[in-house]
Amino acid sequence: MFFSNLNWNEESLNDLKVFKITPVNFPASITNKVDRYFNEFSKQQAGGQVCYSDHASISGGSFVQQVPSNVLTRFNGEIEPLSPTGMLFAFLLVDFLKSTFFIESLRELNIMTSETPVIFDRVIQTFGIDRVLQHFGQNTTASSYSFVKQRLREVVRGLCCTFEEACKRANRIASTPSDFLLNFIWQNQNASNSIVTIPNVVSIRLGQFNNDGRLSRIRNPGSLEARVSGFGATSGFVPISIPQLKKFVSKRSLAELLLELLCNPQVEANVPLGARDDDHDHEHERRDCLKAAILEAPDVLLSPYGKRRVDAVFPEHEVTIAHARSLLSSKVKTIRLKEITQNVHNYAMNSDEVMVGVFNDGPLKHCVLIDGSNSGCITDPATSFKKGLVRSKRTLKKLQIDKFRQLFVVKRVEMNTKTRASSAKRLGLPFLPSVSENDSKSAP
Repeated sequence: MFFSNLNWNEESLNDLKVFKITPVNFPASITNKVDRYFNEFSKQQAGGQVCYSDHASISGGSFVQQVPSNVLTRFNGEIEPLSPTGMLFAFLLVDFLKSTFFIESLRELNIMTSETPVIFDRVIQTFGIDRVLQHFGQNTTASSYSFVKQRLREVVRGLCCTFEEACKRANRIASTPSDFLLNFIWQNQNASNSIVTIPNVVSIRLGQFNNDGRLSRIRNPGSLEARVSGFGATSGFVPISIPQLKKFVSKRSLAELLLELLCNPQVEANVPLGARDDDHDHEHERRDCLKAAILEAPDVLLSPYGKRRVDAVFPEHEVTIAHARSLLSSKVKTIRLKEITQNVHNYAMNSDEVMVGVFNDGPLKHCVLIDGSNSGCITDPATSFKKGLVRSKRTLKKLQIDKFRQLFVVKRVEMNTKTRASSAKRLGLPFLPSVSENDSKSAP
């Protein structure tokens, strides 16, 4: 393309960067690997940084990146459409359609009125089966791929039909993967409407009631059960609906919680830490109390470089302790959370360690940072008090904390310079000061 009559100068030209965008149907796996021809060309830039993008990075990422690789290996020719695995990959199909900006074009296909399935043929025509299977974790360059390709193609056809039927039942097309999880899979569950109030949800799982009324551990995504506390004689598991769950978890975090259930249908998913009770009706309120509490840790425990990593990798909504531990282990690396399981409240009020204390605030879980050093103080970033208050019964009353139910000690994990440099290169996160920054003696 040629531009004339433009006031270009050398400085402007030096600011130009080479930027590579892969087409959404490009027959290559969704990685950030750069081909050698592009690499050589980009070196001609005057100190310019090589930029690369694919459909996932353009769209801000996709949910498939949150699915463990061992879960993706379940993608085979024996997937039951209404099983947890079937619904998981139907969800990942929506994830693919959204991250490639293709989902908007589905409205043109007259899905609601067509007597025959139409999505599969259009998807294959646009992307090709290889590109779709890559999103499900398939290695399309493996020697064994040709033997399973046709079988997997039929699995994709079934997933498209599952998604199409769900859209017809809802009389609309899912707009996002989260929309599909929240409003399409469990849309007909009304079993818990008879329960007027659920005071506190500890965890949720997949399951359903048997005909004889006994609770069964049938792993079926058609129903959800919640472990509740403070429910009198009926404490334990009760059926729960998506609208009820939204009272305890924000929409953004609930989608991740339901995805965790589909990935691990045999286990319970713990309800994550979130906002205080007076915020729970406002979706725009930030619910990242665990992230905010960790960021209040003393610099000698977690330096500004470590806090920049926490800020970069933790979401701005609720996360479970398990998810937080995974992020700390894989991305932050220099701290970990050690749980205290006995005499929790007494330990929180007397230990000289840095801790994250969890308590119930109405129907929600919330956490604060407890710094046991210097006589001890408590910081709740969600309140106007912000900085540390003296650790005392008076402070607990002021912060409306009746009792700490869970407690996690923030422990330092040492890293040598070589490991830091390697992690910085691999993760693209700050582990060491840059050349332009003062290299303080405190470890990042």
